[in-house]
Amino acid sequence: MTGFAALEIRAAGPGVGVLVLFQFLEDRYAFDLVADGAQGMGYLLKDKVGDLHAFTDAVRRVAEGGSALAPAS
Repeated sequence: MTGFAALEIRAAGPGVGVLVLFQFLEDRYAFDLVADGAQGMGYLLKDKVGDLHAFTDAVRRVAEGGSALAPAS
């Protein structure tokens, strides 16, 4: 399962922020990642890495304990 490593990281260190980059929007993985709460968790499409502002904003929010979730469109 893609995202499995992210779930393992969260289980081992609940305070660790995890930002997962995906090529395509996969609702089931996003739901799995935030099932126990979205604090410190991010799910971002890889094409956002090219948008420096969007990417650094997502990294910052996740690092501060917030969340960053890919938009549905």
